[in-house]
Amino acid sequence: MTRGSAGGTGVAGGRLGLYGGAGAGAWELVRAAISAEDPAAVAALVSGFGDAERRQVAGELAGHIPAAAERGEVLWRERDDLREAC
Repeated sequence: MTRGSAGGTGVAGGRLGLYGGAGAGAWELVRAAISAEDPAAVAALVSGFGDAERRQVAGELAGHIPAAAERGEVLWRERDDLREAC
């Protein structure tokens, strides 16, 4: 099963515990869903949050985006290097 599918293993599939469970903070849950490349879980989490939780996630997300973009660039370079080696 692919990551992020509605019937998958993420929040949308009914397994919140995969991302830290009820004891985890809002940002920790969202960060785990982002790391798992599960956009359905991110959407399900955020849509269930209250104002304070959404503000917490927004504040943390601002610092996460540059690091995630940098990681994406590294992955693309690695992919290109592998392609050239073949």
